[in-house]
Amino acid sequence: MKKRTAKRALKWIGITIGVLLIIIAAGAMAKLRNIWFRSCRMAFTRRMGNVTTGSFGCSTIYTQDENGTYFFGRNYDWAECETMIVHTKPENGYESVSTCCLDFLGFGDKYAPDGSMTERMQSTAAIYVPLDGMNAKGLVVADLTAGDDEETYQRTGKVNLTTTTAIRLLLDKAADVDEAVALLKQYDMNSSIGISHHLSIADAHGKSIVVEYVNGEMLVSETKVVTNHYLTDCEKRGVGSAQSREQYDTLAAYSGPAGAPQVRDMLESVAQKNYPKTDGSYEKTMWSIVYCPEGRCADFYFAESYDHEYRLILLGKNGIKDGRQYKLQTKDLCAQAREAGIDYKPARE
Repeated sequence: MKKRTAKRALKWIGITIGVLLIIIAAGAMAKLRNIWFRSCRMAFTRRMGNVTTGSFGCSTIYTQDENGTYFFGRNYDWAECETMIVHTKPENGYESVSTCCLDFLGFGDKYAPDGSMTERMQSTAAIYVPLDGMNAKGLVVADLTAGDDEETYQRTGKVNLTTTTAIRLLLDKAADVDEAVALLKQYDMNSSIGISHHLSIADAHGKSIVVEYVNGEMLVSETKVVTNHYLTDCEKRGVGSAQSREQYDTLAAYSGPAGAPQVRDMLESVAQKNYPKTDGSYEKTMWSIVYCPEGRCADFYFAESYDHEYRLILLGKNGIKDGRQYKLQTKDLCAQAREAGIDYKPARE
């Protein structure tokens, strides 16, 4: 009976979210959007309610190759889950590609949309639960756990955001790191689950930062490497697991130019397969991504399979700058992006 009740509850939540998405798409009031955000947060919290910060981790690194082209590498380390790559083209924002763990949508473990209308509506919720992504301006954002269990609940009277909806906001509206920071300052941040987060943010112009929240205050620090301990100049600087610091040191030790192949190797060197678990827990690097912000292209690697890559490019046509007429295509990374006519110099307004 309990299982049947739980399934009915999850189905009701899915239908409710689907209806709310339709309302949101029709331009409903901000209060209804906030209801949806809270529903999404509840599903996220229910799914990962027993997570501890020492159990999981992620890594990012920002590099430059011998030609001056920037790359952003990202490992997402978590429990085994279903993954969706999400491509969005908002009317009043930048086109983007992002990655979502479908388990966080609250529709049950191993949820995988089958193409039916109901499940298409449900899976649209993934738009607002990105864990990383890149937009048509070359802005890259990734969510990582920060080092302890401090939840962020800012209460300054501004509009509320959760961690994942903040990523969606930045992908839709920010062209570079400076715009991303300015946007985040306009909102009150609320943790998506009962742990601390920090955001690794980089752009096509050579800037990379980490954004953290300590005692309700937003802190920013420039860095090329982010793992799972605090990095900003605050009382918690360095707080985190030993594994996080080891991963950080491994990535920070790399020197010299590093292009896509080298960044892939760096990500593999700090993947979870290199850290055997002895406490009975099981997690792995569910995906690794090598982004090229200037080329608007990305290499995806799933489940620590670094010999198999999936390449995507946000390919611009006729120098269009607003992102709405970009086209998502499967192409070779970087070199073939140049052959396709992509300008690798930073595209500034």
